[in-house]
Formats: sequence, C-alpha cells, structure tokens
Amino acid sequence: MKFLIVPIDKSSISFCYYENPYSGIDPEPISLSTLKIAIDYAQANGLTINFLYGQMDPPLPYRSIIESVSHAKIVPLALANVYPESIVVIESGEIKQVTGISLGPDRNLIVRIDKDRLPQLAKTLPLLFGAFHRLNLCITGLERITETELDLYSQQLLMLAETVADRYRRGDIFELNFLSDRLILNNMKNCEAGCEHLTVGSDGRLYLCPAFLYDNPDISVGDLTDGIHIPNADLLQLDHAPLCSLCDAYHCKRCIYLNKKLTLEINTPSRQQCVASHKERNASEKLFTLLQDLPAFTAMKKIPAIDYNDPFILLQQMRNAPSANRDVKEESTFMKSSNPEIEINDPRLKPRSTAETTGFESVEPGDQSIKEILFRICKMQEEILELLRKEHIH
Repeated sequence: MKFLIVPIDKSSISFCYYENPYSGIDPEPISLSTLKIAIDYAQANGLTINFLYGQMDPPLPYRSIIESVSHAKIVPLALANVYPESIVVIESGEIKQVTGISLGPDRNLIVRIDKDRLPQLAKTLPLLFGAFHRLNLCITGLERITETELDLYSQQLLMLAETVADRYRRGDIFELNFLSDRLILNNMKNCEAGCEHLTVGSDGRLYLCPAFLYDNPDISVGDLTDGIHIPNADLLQLDHAPLCSLCDAYHCKRCIYLNKKLTLEINTPSRQQCVASHKERNASEKLFTLLQDLPAFTAMKKIPAIDYNDPFILLQQMRNAPSANRDVKEESTFMKSSNPEIEINDPRLKPRSTAETTGFESVEPGDQSIKEILFRICKMQEEILELLRKEHIH
C-alpha cells in the first residue's frame, strides 16, 4: 500500500467514475478523532494521505490537523484558489468557468466529462491547455455508453491528437492520461485500488476505493483498528485478470468498481472500459505518428497497429466463434447490472449471482504461449458462450 484516501466529509468530491450520492448536501464531516486515527494509521504504515474535500472549506480544527501531516489535497473547482497546491476536480459544466481560477502549468487537474458531452470534447478540453501540467480525464456515465458514442469519442480523440501534437511542436509539453501516457508506458499502470491505496469511511472502516464506500458502506475490507482484510485479494492483481494481463492498453484505469458493477466480477473488465481504452490507445498511436520525427520521440517505442478494439475479440477468433456471440458493429448498448435501460449482451458476464464474486481461476503465464493462455480463457468462457448462443443474443 502507498496511499490512504480520506474523505473529509460525506459530500466530498468524486474524482473518478463513481457518483457521490451525498454531493450537494450539508457537509457531514468525519469526526476529529477518526481523522486523527487515520493520520496515525497512515504514518505508522508509511502511507501518503490524499484528502478529499467537499464544496466547503473544513473548520479550523480540521485544517490544523490536516496541515500537521504531509499530504495531497483533491478539491472541487470552488476551492482551487483556496488551496493553490491542490489537485482540482473540474466537472463537465465547469470547464468554461475557469477564468479567474488560480490554475497554471504546475497544477494537476481531474476533468470529469459526462458521456453526453463527448461530441464537444475536442473543442472544450483545449480551453484548459496552459492551465495544467497534468490532466486526468474521466468519462462519467461510461457504464451507459453506446457504440455510436464510443465512435464519436474516437473521432474527438483523433482531433485532440492533432491539437496536442501542434502544442508539443511549439514546446508546450503537458501530460494527458488518456493520450500521452501510453507513449511512455511499457507495462500496465492502472488505478490499483485495493493494491496501492484504500479509502477510510467516516466510521474508520476501510474500502477498496471511494466508489465502494458510497455504493455499499456495509461492505468494508477492514478498519483502522484491526487492519486490512480483503477477501480473495489475489483477484485484484493483474496476473489474476486474464483479459487485462494480455492487453497493451497500458494506460487503462482497469477500474475494479466498474468491473464489479458491470460484469459482477472484480477482475473482469466490461466491454465499455475495454473499448474506450483502446480508442484512446489508437489516438496515442496517431499522436506518436505525428511527432515521431522530433528528438524527444525518436527513442520511444512505436505503438503497434491492431485490428480490434476489445481483447475479447481475440477469444472469439481463437475459437472461430460465430458473429452471433457478439457483433460489435450492430450493438448499441452492452451491459446491464441493475440498470433496466441497458441490455445484457456481453459474454464476459458469467451466469452467477451477484453474491458469487470469486472470478476466474488463476491463469499463470509462466512458459505458456499467449495462444495457450487465450485457449484456456476460452475454455473458461465456454459455458456462458453456449448460453448466449441458445438465447440468440446478438
């Protein structure tokens, strides 16, 4: 573990795919005693603390305790000027409101863009260029995204690649997690919730990340007193995620919250996440192509071209599966867990109840070829593929 995430109050800002159901309500701060215990726990275990802020600056006693320890702040746009060293979260509708906010080339930003605003991404995101050193983009509503919207996202990414390439050529260098990260990565660099960081609830209980805290606070993975107790912790590791361990979209967040929400398996990614990450990967390939003549890029590895947007397609090819299993050209929506508006048609979803979360059996690469590993994964999916054929799911 490297980090401990501590929401200062119940309405603390979301910085990723999840929504905080308590956002906008009156702050309900973590108790001072729990805050002190969380800080002591982090210091005793050598963890860096990330404090999540709500829309209101906490009272003086909280500020005094927070400033007594080394930490990072993740704050909403409303507190950007109050804490000029903080990481600022900007929501979809706030991008045009950054005038007068103390941003600059040293700031780190998190921009949460709703999927419905993706058609304007190539126009709106450059409004922030020059106001940050690093920008992490998060698409909210990704679990409901359609094939058409993903195609639009791809178009916007390719346009952004051209804009970014032009800025780079003029010497304006900055980082974009969805576009520039893949240029320098040679292996997976994911979120690592539950592996590198945990979140503290207001009662001192521990959660894999804030999404799990707000989704179901009754299901924790330990507490500050008795320590960490993660069931089936191996499933959080990359070598226990067969599809991900063979993928080269190294920048993908590999969000375990979306995995659990959409496939019921914490180590199995949903199609939405895979396709979005591969659209970004391909845009990174274009960015590299536009810049490969520059000295700074000549030593970088070329991103190889691929003919798929979803690693699961490789499994279909291995078994010569009929297109009825999943026709990526004709789908409009992909998955459903509890959302009745989303159609279930992703073969990743195993026919088991939400209470069963053991996941795939372990697949150890060892000396096996990729072909052999893929074949093993195919065998593990045989039951669900047969079920889908019988139900004529397209």
